[in-house]
Amino acid sequence: MPHMEETNKAKERINKDFKLLVDDAHALLKATADDTDKITKEARDKLAERLSEYRERYSYVEDAIVGRAEQVDHFVKDKPYQAMGAALGVGLLVGWLFSRK
Repeated sequence: MPHMEETNKAKERINKDFKLLVDDAHALLKATADDTDKITKEARDKLAERLSEYRERYSYVEDAIVGRAEQVDHFVKDKPYQAMGAALGVGLLVGWLFSRK
């Protein structure tokens, strides 16, 4: 299952990057917590709200990506010749599109 291993590694990298981004945003929020400037407070509130939204979206996207990757993996294992044909067709289409001027 080399494809699933690659998918899991990519998922882990995305998780790690997202967590680093969230940690950095939280650190910024904490660093500016004592700042009473109105603009800074509004920016902090907006950032906190966006972080909350992105966490929800990210969990949904993560589940969708993993689900699709598993579907593709099963399709390729069950129907390898059809998968190769589909890949060939897509490759020809992309090549044709790029060759046009």
